[in-house]
Amino acid sequence: MAKHVRDWLEVERAFLGGLCAAPLSLEERGATLPRLAEYNWRSPDHRVIYEALRRSRQPDSAALREHIAAEITRLGFPDIDITPFFVPSALSKADIARLANALLAARSEAPDTK
Repeated sequence: MAKHVRDWLEVERAFLGGLCAAPLSLEERGATLPRLAEYNWRSPDHRVIYEALRRSRQPDSAALREHIAAEITRLGFPDIDITPFFVPSALSKADIARLANALLAARSEAPDTK
């Protein structure tokens, strides 16, 4: 079961990394984020990054990175390392949508913390 959790953590990380570093417009990012509003994030850090992304209106990855760092500090989580989420991403809009769909499909599963 621990492998199952690691798999979902990787899907979450890839999804958030795509939103942070893939060449998406502000509108494309903004259209994707609300879909995961009810998703039960396996990683608390991922939840914080997701919330910071939802609050952002930054148009490009560089400005977004600066805003996310400030926002997670305001949320009380200054020690979260956001660097892995801003590695250049080759994910397309369709790839990010598929990851979102996978997370939504898993939303009814209870997180396995074992």
